[in-house]
Amino acid sequence: LMTNARTLGNIGRNADLEDGGGGLTLISSDTITTAVGAVDITLPAAYTRFRLIVQDLTYVSTGSYCFATISLDGGTTFESTLYATRVDVWPTGIVAPYPTDGMIVCNNNLGTNPVHSIIDIVNTASQFALNGNSMLIIPGSFAMRQKSMGWRQTASKADVLRLKDFSNNMTAGTFSLYGYKETV
Repeated sequence: LMTNARTLGNIGRNADLEDGGGGLTLISSDTITTAVGAVDITLPAAYTRFRLIVQDLTYVSTGSYCFATISLDGGTTFESTLYATRVDVWPTGIVAPYPTDGMIVCNNNLGTNPVHSIIDIVNTASQFALNGNSMLIIPGSFAMRQKSMGWRQTASKADVLRLKDFSNNMTAGTFSLYGYKETV
C-alpha cells in the first residue's frame, strides 16, 4: 500500500521523488587528479544530514590514512579532536581505537589500490557525528571492509569538513557530498 497523499491516477509520476523531495540532493563534487594533502568540503547550514561518497581514492604509497576533522568558523581553524573508533573486518574482526585527532575514514595500509567509502554525517548545533564504511580490494587476494565511527560535541554546526591525509598525499579520487531533504 502506497500512501503519499497521491491517488492511483498520479502513481505514474511521483513529484516528491522526481523533484528531489525526501531524497538526496547533490551539493558538491570534487575530483582530485594531482597530489593533495587535504580536501575541504563545505557543509551548507540548510542541512543536518549528509552522505559523502568517496570513489577511487588513491595515495602516493601504502600506509596511508585519510581522516576527518571539522571547522566551526568557515575553515579558518579546525577542531583538534574528533573522538573516533575504527573496526576493520578481514577474515576476522579487529576493533581498534584511533588517535583522537580525527576519524579515519579511508584506510589504505595494504597497498596503493583505490579505496571506496560511503560516510553518513549528522551535523547539529550540539553534535557532529560520522558513520562510514570503506572497501579496499586487493586484486587476486581479498577485500577489506572498514567500519568507521566518530563524533564530537560542538557549540555550533560544523561548516567545513576536512579530509586530511595522515602520512602521504592523496593522488586521485572523487568526493561527492549529498544532503538529505528534511521534509518529504
